[in-house]
Amino acid sequence: LVRHRTTASSPAMGESPDRLIEHKLYYWVKTKIQDEYKQLQPEYVARKYGVPARELFVYWEKEIDCDKAVQTLPRTLSLIIFFALMLLSHEMLGPAQSIERAIRFDIEENANFAFNGVGTFGNKNI
Repeated sequence: LVRHRTTASSPAMGESPDRLIEHKLYYWVKTKIQDEYKQLQPEYVARKYGVPARELFVYWEKEIDCDKAVQTLPRTLSLIIFFALMLLSHEMLGPAQSIERAIRFDIEENANFAFNGVGTFGNKNI
């Protein structure tokens, strides 16, 4: 429901137009001075005051942008999965990790017994 601003901003009977100000969230709604921060339900505002066409177009543009972002999601996820599979198949992470563990084990277990000088030997810690 789209209405013109002239019908929404007309003051009530007996009130002067200078005592009505714009609502802080819904700028097309005119309220009393003490009610400009009053929380209004969107359904109430849409039924009683309408919604400016500009606000509808801004909302639709945001929705279209979100739809475009969601449409690119499968392509992005497939790219990430493809990258992970190529990394796992080309880098040979399993053998590299096995070699690193063997070197660490060899150093920790076999390098702790050494000579400290001529005729003396003992255990060393790493």
